[in-house]
Amino acid sequence: MFILDCDIASIFAKIGRIDLLKETFPSGVYITNSVYIELMRAKEMGFSFPDEIFDSITTITLNNSELIDF
Repeated sequence: MFILDCDIASIFAKIGRIDLLKETFPSGVYITNSVYIELMRAKEMGFSFPDEIFDSITTITLNNSELIDF
């Protein structure tokens, strides 16, 4: 499992290569709820790249101990 931050997810979405992340991390690529919220702000400002992330990457909820590590 590989959890993306907003910057990495955005960079790969902007160049249209989310597939590279999925190939590099075949066990799974995810974003957290906080990353989802941050990307929604970009979408609300008119950017389209968040849609590629939302369509391609699963959003997960971290528990309290995982939040400390993340």
